[in-house]
Amino acid sequence: MFKYILAIAMMPLLSALPAFSDTNIGLYAGNNSANLSGDAPSRWRYMSKNGLVGGLLLEHKIATDVWLCTSPGFSVKGTKIGVDIPGERDPKDSLSVNINYVSLPLLVKIVTKYPNVFVSAGFDFSWRQNAFYKQIENGGDKVDISDGFDDVNISALFGVGFLFSVGRPLLQIELRYMQGLLNISTFEAMNPEEQLPPQFKTKGVQVSVGLVYPLSR
Repeated sequence: MFKYILAIAMMPLLSALPAFSDTNIGLYAGNNSANLSGDAPSRWRYMSKNGLVGGLLLEHKIATDVWLCTSPGFSVKGTKIGVDIPGERDPKDSLSVNINYVSLPLLVKIVTKYPNVFVSAGFDFSWRQNAFYKQIENGGDKVDISDGFDDVNISALFGVGFLFSVGRPLLQIELRYMQGLLNISTFEAMNPEEQLPPQFKTKGVQVSVGLVYPLSR
């Protein structure tokens, strides 16, 4: 059902592509400063970790200064887990958790009265590929924990960006804040008689650089 809803949402953008008019295509890459928010074991803290993002850019103009956009690609989310040590001010980095997604953001981009500045908002639909953790200090082997995370994640996103002309293509720099809307945990409570299952969501700040090429005839 989820895939059918997503296909219907994509139809206006895909149907516009054959005309090429007011359509842009490109590539992007960047960094995702990711984290989790929600339940954590006693004395543990979720902390930000960096991961790569990248993929395709596809935009179609639907009104004056308004673009319908998607950017299918990959994103690395997750968190660092720090442990509070008695007598120490800062938590000690213990584990690094990676959650790898294939993502499909759908958003609206509005160019402001300042021609090189735009704002954007929409939703990011992501499918988990795998998840693992490893110890930070010892650099131990990766431990697969994919079964602890739901297959699908949906996030709200809000962004601001800048456009620079480099000939016919445009250089696009964008900053996005992403907040997960779904509980992605499938972990069970350690003590089901006294505890509820843990719940957490993804969040993060993404910085990307893209090169956009107009397909206008």
